[in-house]
Amino acid sequence: MIYTRPVAGKIALLASGVNAVASLGMLLFLRRSLGLNPDLLDRVTGLAQSRTSWLMVWFLWMVGALTLVWFFDALAGLCSLTAPVAARAALGLALIGIVPDLIAEAIAVGVLPDIADRYLTNPRMARILEDFLTWDRAMVVLTGFLGNGLYTAAGATLTWAAWRGGVIGTRLAQLGAAVWVFGALLSL
Repeated sequence: MIYTRPVAGKIALLASGVNAVASLGMLLFLRRSLGLNPDLLDRVTGLAQSRTSWLMVWFLWMVGALTLVWFFDALAGLCSLTAPVAARAALGLALIGIVPDLIAEAIAVGVLPDIADRYLTNPRMARILEDFLTWDRAMVVLTGFLGNGLYTAAGATLTWAAWRGGVIGTRLAQLGAAVWVFGALLSL
């Protein structure tokens, strides 16, 4: 679909806003339950005790993924006349990237909370903690490496195509390049 620049700009702001709110929610409400907390028992307990916040923030990440792909579609549409192959390829990468990302987020809302609850009702079952770690690692790889890695490749390709085709200026392209470099570093 072809979008006008103002509409694409509004979609970009929406995607940025949703992803910023999801990031803030993760920082404020999920920090205790994520892998950066080295205390596994505290992580599991925190998740079980803040299930509603956990579900709401992961729902925001799902909306963030959808709005990001919508933004990529808008930018690809703007680039379709000057760089049609790059635009289609980048959009394809983003569409492929949303699959593991949404699967990971489904694990976050549909599997991990239940494992945390199971452990709290039977804390002597060490196997439950192993299950939690396995599913948590799968979630991180799916969203952090595959999903975000593909989004980063799509974003970098679209930024290059938009700059080269005169859709965006040099300063915005430089800002975009910095975003995608950080995205690549986060995907490692």
